[in-house]
Amino acid sequence: MRPFSTLLVLALLAVPGLARETEEAAEERPLEAAEIDEILTSLAEDEGHAFLATLAPTAEDCAALFRRPEDAELACAYADAMYAGLEGIPDGAMKPTTEDGGATVAFASPALIEAGMAHPAFGPYGPITPLLARDALLYVFLFEDGEGRTTKTRGVLARGVDRWVFVPQLQRAFES
Repeated sequence: MRPFSTLLVLALLAVPGLARETEEAAEERPLEAAEIDEILTSLAEDEGHAFLATLAPTAEDCAALFRRPEDAELACAYADAMYAGLEGIPDGAMKPTTEDGGATVAFASPALIEAGMAHPAFGPYGPITPLLARDALLYVFLFEDGEGRTTKTRGVLARGVDRWVFVPQLQRAFES
């Protein structure tokens, strides 16, 4: 398997008010990239989803991601149900589909997703962006084959309260 590389798709375009980054936030990006590389590597080496289980969000993590408590509760209830069924998830779910494959990561803010300026993998998250905290950043794993073609995506990774959390298909928590 080729080494993982983190490609942070920075769609911070010069559109006023859409994506402004403070100097402090810009300085944190390399640290985030290193942490995400560690997460990808740990997921690739994960056996029995032991590492994945550590990324389950708490109620506090969900509250940090959403504007309203009722949305945070709904998201956390969904995440709890997903993690309760972790043993039914195939071992390769969070790994590239080929031996020579790899992974990259795209991220976007709610504003970029709403404006249609994020990576297409964020399309399913469009309907929930008004519910998210404005400062939330969502990350999606793009698993690639040996030729760099995206073969599957997994999301969403986000920053909870002082840690990373992963909620598979978060948007489904809000589907009727």
